[in-house]
Amino acid sequence: PKQAPPPRIAVAVLPFLNLSPDLESAYFCDGLTEELVYVLSKNPALRVVARASSFQFKGSAQDVRIIGRKLGAQYLVDGTVRRSGGEVRVTVGLVSVSDGCQIWAERYDRGIAGILEVQDEIAHAIATALSATVATGAPTAPARHPAKDLAAYDLYLKGRFFWNQRTEEGFERAVHCYEQVILRDAEFARAYAGLAETYVLMMMHNLEAPAALMPKARTAALAALSIDPELASARSSLAAVRMLFDRDPQGAETEWQRALRIDPEYATAWHWYAIFCLSPQGRTQEALEAIQQAERLDPFSIPIANDVGFVLYFARHYEEAVEQCRKTLSLNPHFYRAIYLTGLALAGEARYAEAVEHGLKARALMPGKAFLSQVLAALGSGYANLGQREAAVATLEELRKLPFGSPVDLAVVQAALGARDEAFASLRAAVEQRRGWVVF
Repeated sequence: PKQAPPPRIAVAVLPFLNLSPDLESAYFCDGLTEELVYVLSKNPALRVVARASSFQFKGSAQDVRIIGRKLGAQYLVDGTVRRSGGEVRVTVGLVSVSDGCQIWAERYDRGIAGILEVQDEIAHAIATALSATVATGAPTAPARHPAKDLAAYDLYLKGRFFWNQRTEEGFERAVHCYEQVILRDAEFARAYAGLAETYVLMMMHNLEAPAALMPKARTAALAALSIDPELASARSSLAAVRMLFDRDPQGAETEWQRALRIDPEYATAWHWYAIFCLSPQGRTQEALEAIQQAERLDPFSIPIANDVGFVLYFARHYEEAVEQCRKTLSLNPHFYRAIYLTGLALAGEARYAEAVEHGLKARALMPGKAFLSQVLAALGSGYANLGQREAAVATLEELRKLPFGSPVDLAVVQAALGARDEAFASLRAAVEQRRGWVVF
């Protein structure tokens, strides 16, 4: 009989500590950590905890053994980065979670131009150290460098840093960075994939019209795949375009399944497959299984935890959705989307006064206009259901004035006010404009 492969070793990369004199080097430090996660994840002997979960412990003073157990990791990688002028010093260590002992450490001093090689050297050294400790097999060869030159790579790290902020300004700055990367290195596939992901999320946050964003998302995803057909992030973004803009569930599902075959541990693909494809089709059990797999891969990701609640909400499991929101808020008490979703679920239980209270709290915590249309829709609907017609109408007018507010959200308030003909007209406009939220 064929011998089963040895179990993979679970490793988490904690955010490297920035010791640089300038605070702007934070993006470089975070980016180097994220790149190390990416390179290590290519080693088939390792199971690497996703970025969002490990970054929940940024700056944490907790014992590494406690952090490791929370992340489900057997080994932790941590380190520091000091960038000054044209020089970089990276100090990195590998710690056993079982006893808190450091089993390997190294310091890398490089000119800034040599930073492209450092992450590969570190990943190779970690795999070598682990293979000497446990039976992981031979370490894999260093990965191909992501970019042709340091300036392009530096801009890419900045793009990832801004994209992860999930704000209006962050998305705009990420787009600018990725575009600058591509001008310098037209073969950098992951920069195109980053553009595609950004455009999809900008559309779902109602920051620009779908017709302005989604064709650009498609072009960027296809450009990435023409360079690297095995890039799961680009495949997942293309799937999102096919579902949310083309209204092609079958084509979208094919792309997501291909992405998951390429990289079955890519949490974002499981996440988007669940929330954008399976849940809108009413395939609740499959959606829950998919997003719970995303949660297993990235257990401290706040967006994933929140969207477990969305799957429950769209299945009309309101009490369970509220409970899930409590779990999300235990990770970040100020995460406005979980507060907004709590309000939606409470409204589903006809607890309209509490729903409005949560809507107002969510709005107060919002960092900008991203997602404002959805929050206003929940507020307007809550006011209407409470009989506060004047407040509902005022909210509806505010929605109308948003530059890219969704007709879907207008319809939510209009329906709650009993304006059925207007609500249907708004929904028809949403279909015509190919608004992403209309699939729900």
